[in-house]
Amino acid sequence: MGCGATGYLEAYHRTPRWAGGSDNPELNSQLLCERCHRIKTAWQERARRLGQKWPRLRVVLIVVVTLIVLAIARSM
Repeated sequence: MGCGATGYLEAYHRTPRWAGGSDNPELNSQLLCERCHRIKTAWQERARRLGQKWPRLRVVLIVVVTLIVLAIARSM
């Protein structure tokens, strides 16, 4: 996410599997520190829950969540 962490990093799915993301780590993964991983996972979980209630919003929510996460990362 751009926080600059260089210590322990975790593999993370860029696009969640529930949103059509690949299981292939070469195509759909990034390394995040534990904090950034938790933040991004929380936002994606919120989007997933809202997408279940209103399926038409799913794609819009994924885009919005990605933009929010990027903005948070840049402000750190």
